[in-house]
Amino acid sequence: MRKGDFVRIMVIGLVVSIFVVGSYLPVLAEGKPYKVGVNLSLTGGFAGFSGIIKKGLVLEQERVNAQGGIDGHPLELIFEDNAQDITKMANIQRRFARDKEIKAVIGPFWSVCSATIIPITEREKIPQLTIWAPSAVERRLKPRWVYNIPQGDIVLAEATIDLARGRGYKKIYCFNDNDPIWSPQWAREVMAPIGKKYGIEVVVSEETYQNTDTDMTPQILKFKDKLKDYDALYLGTNGGTGATIMRNLLTQGIRMPIIGTHGWGFGFTLEMGKEAVEGAEFVAGKAVISQELDDSDPQKVVIVEFDKRMKARWNMPAEQLSAHSYDAIWILYHAFKRAGENPTRAQLRDALEKTKDFVGCTGIFNYSPTNHQGLTKKSFDFIKIKNNRFVRLRLPAVE
Repeated sequence: MRKGDFVRIMVIGLVVSIFVVGSYLPVLAEGKPYKVGVNLSLTGGFAGFSGIIKKGLVLEQERVNAQGGIDGHPLELIFEDNAQDITKMANIQRRFARDKEIKAVIGPFWSVCSATIIPITEREKIPQLTIWAPSAVERRLKPRWVYNIPQGDIVLAEATIDLARGRGYKKIYCFNDNDPIWSPQWAREVMAPIGKKYGIEVVVSEETYQNTDTDMTPQILKFKDKLKDYDALYLGTNGGTGATIMRNLLTQGIRMPIIGTHGWGFGFTLEMGKEAVEGAEFVAGKAVISQELDDSDPQKVVIVEFDKRMKARWNMPAEQLSAHSYDAIWILYHAFKRAGENPTRAQLRDALEKTKDFVGCTGIFNYSPTNHQGLTKKSFDFIKIKNNRFVRLRLPAVE
């Protein structure tokens, strides 16, 4: 072989090798970053929850950028810690809104802050994807710039009544904390009328509590004797406080069917409750029992693949909070693509409103001008705590 031929072969081989190797490398996003502010409680009482949300956001941000960003623009997340302080949350929201390079905001995570944060978002006209479960507060404010990821209070009530129907309950006693998403007022105004449509009487206790309280025995003693007339006790609170109440009930010798909220679908419910929460039932997002979903469920493959990535990156499974992170990132991703090159905030807001049939981890989202919740009760599944595990509860009559 002549020396010239050999050189040509070597050059051709080198070019082919570069092409082949390059096809397996991430596509670099070289455009101007699309910046998104993240308003989370990275310290304070909700730090554990917010840490999970952050991990999910970072995981999917990395995935977006590894595949070339959004039409060549890297996705940049700017995290700020509000320390679970409403004043700090509001100040962060204002800073994000007044930084014109920030296109949208994710967070915060706390339903109590809705009445404070939403007016800022609306006044400053910046798209916001919330990680709180929307309540009647949001409906009264009628926000145009706020879009919700978690399931809201109406679909929660609908799914909970379905659980009661599937179990054949006719009378439910409600013991609620003061969080807006499942407060006594919500139980009276939303849950009770839905129950009435199906012949289920929902009675709301005059006793209430804060979700930070550590002993509800005094309140329980006031309605203890009434419980014998009811088929189930609904505990409108998160799973940690619910575990405390169930332990208080057992101490008083009260054993009866317990219904919880989607705030029970976290590992801390099992860790704190242990044997006390055994047998409790509730509705929650499908990420809680992803492996038990039917193969025909379009969410299953999305959740299972996300679960694999969470385990590989963070050594933790996917669950409801990180599922919200997945949805926030990819709903924004598709909205950015619909909105066109370097969209204004108004263009991005309009593109978010056009979200249709997005199959996420939390559910299948369909936003509209009159519906920024985007989900139906089908985004929930029925869950039972059995042997300190979350298992799928099949109720064919109402599925």
